[in-house]
Amino acid sequence: MKIGKRSLSCLSAVFMAAVMMISPVFAGLNVQLEVVSGKVVNIQANRTVTLDDGKIYYPGTNTVNLAGVKAGDVLTLKYYIQTETKRIFVEYALGRDSLARPPRIEQPAPVPNY
Repeated sequence: MKIGKRSLSCLSAVFMAAVMMISPVFAGLNVQLEVVSGKVVNIQANRTVTLDDGKIYYPGTNTVNLAGVKAGDVLTLKYYIQTETKRIFVEYALGRDSLARPPRIEQPAPVPNY
């Protein structure tokens, strides 16, 4: 199948228009970070942390070095919720309330239907 330069530029324009129409939908996606402090109950070999609130916090994709942290230590974790029950931590510090709380993200205005 042979496509001329004019047809190709037309297809490019249609594709770009479709992308521009979809982009407002994706602009509203965001992740809210939360901060929690508590006593470490358990640390697994895969760096999963259980705090005294009974919740399990999983390490993010970046390597988190928990060397020296043991059960009984007090930690502050900065995390986000990936699914309803899976909490992913991205930063930690020893001590209660030792990380700054991130600003709250306001909900974006709804996209009008045209």
